[in-house]
Amino acid sequence: MSSTEPFLFAAKSVDDAWLAEFVRRRAENAAWLEECRAVVTARYAADPAARDGFSRVAYGLLRGGDGAGALAWYEDDWKADRMGRWQFLRLVELLLAWHRVSEAETRVEQYYARHPEARDGWATIAAHAQKQNDAVRATELLRRDAAAGRLSPFWLVRLAEIELRGGEKARAEQLVLEAYRLDAGQRDGFARLAQVGYDGGDESDGDAWLARDHALQRLSPAPRLRLATALARGGDWPAAEELVAAAYRDDPKLRDGYLRLARLKVSAEDWAAAAELCERDRAAGRLSAGALPECAQIRGQAGDFAGATELVAQALAAGAKLTDAYANLARLAWRAGDTATARALFDRERRAGRLSSLRRLDYAHLLAETSPEEAEDLVTEVYAANPAIKCLRAHRRHRVRTRARAVRVAVLLSGSCGGASDTRLVRRGGAFVGARRRGARGDAARPGPAGRLADG
Repeated sequence: MSSTEPFLFAAKSVDDAWLAEFVRRRAENAAWLEECRAVVTARYAADPAARDGFSRVAYGLLRGGDGAGALAWYEDDWKADRMGRWQFLRLVELLLAWHRVSEAETRVEQYYARHPEARDGWATIAAHAQKQNDAVRATELLRRDAAAGRLSPFWLVRLAEIELRGGEKARAEQLVLEAYRLDAGQRDGFARLAQVGYDGGDESDGDAWLARDHALQRLSPAPRLRLATALARGGDWPAAEELVAAAYRDDPKLRDGYLRLARLKVSAEDWAAAAELCERDRAAGRLSAGALPECAQIRGQAGDFAGATELVAQALAAGAKLTDAYANLARLAWRAGDTATARALFDRERRAGRLSSLRRLDYAHLLAETSPEEAEDLVTEVYAANPAIKCLRAHRRHRVRTRARAVRVAVLLSGSCGGASDTRLVRRGGAFVGARRRGARGDAARPGPAGRLADG
């Protein structure tokens, strides 16, 4: 019994470790709940200021799935008016979970009458209303707590978001400032308004709110990355890069900060600069596994196929389920005129069983120049595995060097298009290619320039 009293009263919080100890004690001692009752009763008799003794036992039972038992223990503290604010809110949540909304509202009114300093009672019921998709009721309850000065900083910020969505911009900003006045540690209030702005397509206001939090030193590391993107978009690249670096210093778990900036370079088709920014994330171990394929494409666009291939390999080693990752790099190498690299990458994807039908047809197009028989075999393989594939432009662009080869390609094409009468041979640039008869459905055959992709 000597250790039960400090366990129930001395702990600063009932965290996961406390709950695990509660479960252990109850499992090892069948009479432990009776012991708890005796300890709490004795402590209350000796200390008029003691609180939450029965409620902590109730919370342990509640987290263990015994809601009925928890309610009985909560009632003991409620009747003795020994319930603190945090446990009171858990009692309200329990009643709401059992759909006893009217009783929960009555308890809030009674608790507020007893404790003028209490907060968030109506806000707790508002959260339940939100889950029931009753936004009007939720807003009314939050405003009720706010008007009485009973809303905590957390809920003040949530109400600010609601007000902003309703067009009350000045009121939203006022609520955030009030939250900041009440709690020096409150962060990201204006950042949350910024997200509402972004969701509504208002980037200028969103960027301004992020900058406001940053100026107040209230912006946490993650939204700083969004602000860095805004700064870069406005042309202030040094400030943007410094902001990413500062966010990384403050949060070791952040990822893909420089990649966000790299995407702006991609939009400007500055592939070299985009690749350099991606490399900063990779070198610092800040590139997420999901971003590896994207950065691989960026490096491929910059012409660094060795580095791009390495990133794809890392993504696959991390368990990513990728199709055509090497093949997409192959298409870039082909476009750049590096057919040897393109062929090696296509072949690597094919051997690994990750080459899609469309990319296999691209590979066949590439092989048709130097290995027409292998190209034909690859097209036949695709047709056999995918009977629904018909007349893709990639088939019609196979360029071959002899009329005999062209005839065989035409035969393959006629089979895919539903009849030889729909296909004819056209000489283009000294080569024969399969083409649909004029007026037939689909584009006319157009052999692409050497080294260009066969199909988008």
